[in-house]
Amino acid sequence: MRWFSRFQDATNYLQQTGQQGIQAINFVRNNKQIKTGVGIHGEQALTHDLGVYARLFKSDGQTETMSFTEADQSVSIGMGQWQSLATAQRYGGDFSHAKWLIQSTQGLLASWWDFLL
Repeated sequence: MRWFSRFQDATNYLQQTGQQGIQAINFVRNNKQIKTGVGIHGEQALTHDLGVYARLFKSDGQTETMSFTEADQSVSIGMGQWQSLATAQRYGGDFSHAKWLIQSTQGLLASWWDFLL
């Protein structure tokens, strides 16, 4: 466990003090918080050189995190083609490249938006 703030505590602090600014989150780190979430990742080869993947995650959205990019929920799917070493040797190509088509979306839950707005 680490010392994190809950967004609702920071929002309440701003409303009670009449202050503004996202730095309020620093003033309400008063106890240890647990951030919960779940994620799943899957990959499947369709052919020797073609595969797909999917990744989903969702967290509770109540507590700050220490990450560069904040997200409380995410969905990513993709399809890719790569050349394996065996295929490259067979056809005389370069095996160090891959082609991927990826769609990804992330989101923040309501407690985040309440604090930010």
